[in-house]
Amino acid sequence: MVVQPLRERRQDIVGLAYEALSSSHPSGGSIERDAELALEGYVWPGNVDELFEVVTAAKTQASNGAISVADLPPRIVSAVDLEALRDQHEAELASYKGKALKSFLRSKEKEYLEMVLESVDDNKAEAASKLDLDAEGLERHISGGHA
Repeated sequence: MVVQPLRERRQDIVGLAYEALSSSHPSGGSIERDAELALEGYVWPGNVDELFEVVTAAKTQASNGAISVADLPPRIVSAVDLEALRDQHEAELASYKGKALKSFLRSKEKEYLEMVLESVDDNKAEAASKLDLDAEGLERHISGGHA
């Protein structure tokens, strides 16, 4: 099984960062939104190991319990354009505004299905297995006809 590098799985970075916090600090912690954006924007040549090291070190630097941009290493902060990332995040949030919940969930489900299918080179049997669906269930989800 091939696991894509973090730079290709940006949607996983914040969740993994929180996992690093909970595994390295019994009290857990939090990450300010700009720090989350910086983490998502970085390319992570060291992948998950590097992310865990950075988050663990940043937690020890955090003065108020929440990791801020100031707690992140300069190599990360200087490698990302926080303003552009903020603008991108705001645009994404604006695209959800006024959308019915069902429509929003369907669009996210479609994105996820496409990502899973791409990860298995469009092998529907393998995708169904990864999604814990049978072949008919996967087809229903792809067509949007599920209940």
